[in-house]
Amino acid sequence: MYFSNLKIFILSSENITEQCVLKAAVPDNCDVSVQTAEVFADDKNAVDMMVILDGLTALNKYKSDLSRAVLIVTAEEFESCGDISELADVWIIPSESCKERFITHRTEKLLAQMKLASDHRRLKICSETAFDSIPDLVWFKDIKGAHLMVNNGFCSAVAKTKKQIEGQGHYYIWDIPKEEYDCGDYVCLESEQVVMDARHTCLFDEKVKTKKGMRQFKTYKSPLIDDDGEIFGTCGIANDVTDIHNLNSELNAILNSMPFAIMVAGEQGRVLDTNTLFDELFSQFGIALGENADALKRAIMVNSNGPDEFFIKINNTEYIMSFCEKPIFDIFNNVIGKVNIFNDITTERQRNQQSITNANLDFLTGLNNRRNLFSYLNRNKVSECMHLITMDLDNFKKVNDTYGHDFGDKALVNTATLMKNFFRNDFCARLGGDEFLIVVTRNCTTEEIVAETQKFMDILTCHFRNIKEFEMLTSSAGVAGGSIGTKKVHDFEEIMKFSDTALYHAKRSGKARCMAYFGE
Repeated sequence: MYFSNLKIFILSSENITEQCVLKAAVPDNCDVSVQTAEVFADDKNAVDMMVILDGLTALNKYKSDLSRAVLIVTAEEFESCGDISELADVWIIPSESCKERFITHRTEKLLAQMKLASDHRRLKICSETAFDSIPDLVWFKDIKGAHLMVNNGFCSAVAKTKKQIEGQGHYYIWDIPKEEYDCGDYVCLESEQVVMDARHTCLFDEKVKTKKGMRQFKTYKSPLIDDDGEIFGTCGIANDVTDIHNLNSELNAILNSMPFAIMVAGEQGRVLDTNTLFDELFSQFGIALGENADALKRAIMVNSNGPDEFFIKINNTEYIMSFCEKPIFDIFNNVIGKVNIFNDITTERQRNQQSITNANLDFLTGLNNRRNLFSYLNRNKVSECMHLITMDLDNFKKVNDTYGHDFGDKALVNTATLMKNFFRNDFCARLGGDEFLIVVTRNCTTEEIVAETQKFMDILTCHFRNIKEFEMLTSSAGVAGGSIGTKKVHDFEEIMKFSDTALYHAKRSGKARCMAYFGE
């Protein structure tokens, strides 16, 4: 992304904090300057800057914008802090022994956040600049039809400022009384609902009464769809084609303003025109006007994934593209050609796949999460045999307290990796903290599962002994379950309770062991 100059000012009477900050890894594509002083000279115009307040004394001295400040305190100092709600963050030092490493680690997180905020700010500037550079009318509306944002081209067309337009509806902006709109040949408001019902981009011919009189627009409108599938508004691009008399000029103006790759075929099936994006994406096929459009389409879509989707490699990068074909009608409603639209949906597919993954996997260990666990149990409750293994790590809290949460997280990740390899044919999940659960639907006896679990625990213990920070770690486990017998389904909630009970007994019996539940 853009190159950023990040600035950190440390308000402190010592240099130790600066030394810790300077040890932090710097994000890619940016530079970091660090300065320590006992008095803070505020620069209200400075961007990409944060202030680190080293202790309560620094907080009391600091009289500037708290939203740009991070406070470092001990747990005891934190208890005596006043109102700190406006601070950007508070770093509570876990212990004096890990203070330096803690500050360095948190600084890395802070720098990453600052870099992200810097990129976001500049991306917003770029977007708004590009938005206002488009000569066509561009706007965003909410679902009620109120204008959220418009570009300079829109303001010029309606002879109003952005401040006057934003938040207002169609009638006020275009100075059309509702009574006149209801009796006139206007389609603007109705087309918004059409787009939201269709849930995809639609093209409209719209008549609008302006200060220059009636104008004809070619308008592309698209629904704004949130990640959860809910529509929260619409966006539109309108090209004023009132004065365009030449069909080819009109077509080129529209095609090259579209975010899709477009090929126009004539009545004889020959390529009449392509837009700039089409030429850029598919230049490897040697596109020429007049060639057979269907043959070119087949060459582009050789790796088809159905009639309207295909895969293609462009400059050594693979893309997923969607395809649709629309007929072109003349004034007598005869088909005189076709518009072929190719749209890059790679990011959309990746986002959908990532959403599915995030919803079902634990973000730290990559194991199945609790949500996916219960879905799996429901799907397998009629299995002939089911055992649940509840397992946690002994002395896990000591690792966190002694070496910090980074080592605690590493222990969890190592446990999950070994677990996935050992129980590769079973369902492994992280319930939370250091607690794991394994679902075994293989036809095994409880004694066999106990022996198998103990073998895994021995492997885990051996692994921990080879790592200094994990030497104190062992694991305990509880097993419950069995054949379905005369029951119609497994009561997995009961089995889970029994495996928890067995784990409890294993803990009470000295830890580092696996026990089975055979009834109280």
